[in-house]
Amino acid sequence: MKETPAAYLTRWRLFQARALLRQTELSLEAVALRVGYGSAAAFSLAFTREQGQPPGNYRRAQGGDGLETPAQP
Repeated sequence: MKETPAAYLTRWRLFQARALLRQTELSLEAVALRVGYGSAAAFSLAFTREQGQPPGNYRRAQGGDGLETPAQP
């Protein structure tokens, strides 16, 4: 079964978001914007739908608030 472009984009965004949640201390709003969501609310809804838990819970379950803070552009 082929994946639609929208489904692929959502999957890719959430893959990137999971990495940011595990590896940085970025706020949920910052993670949302970096992966292409217009708001933290839209990001949280999509993340929860796919992961079965809100992004903040996912971050805590992965061992804390992040390992590093990315350099500012």
